[in-house]
Amino acid sequence: MKNKDMDNSQSEQTIQEINLAMSLKLALLSGVLVTIGDAIATYAAKIAIDEAIQDNITQREETQEQEQRMQSLEKQSNY
Repeated sequence: MKNKDMDNSQSEQTIQEINLAMSLKLALLSGVLVTIGDAIATYAAKIAIDEAIQDNITQREETQEQEQRMQSLEKQSNY
C-alpha cells in the first residue's frame, strides 16, 4: 500500500511538472508573439511617419509651385 501511494504521488508530481513545463512553453510562445506584434506595430509607425513626411514635402512643393504661378501672373498683369 505504501508503494502504491508513493507511485501515485510521484505520478501526480510528474503530471504537475509536465503541466508546469507546458505553461512555461505557452508563456514563452506568448512572449514571442507579443514581441513580433510590437515589431510590426513599430514598423507600421515608421511607415506612417515616412508617409506624413512625404505628404508634407509634396504639399510644400505644390504650395511653392502655386506661389510661382501667382507671381508669374502678377508680373504678366503688370505689363
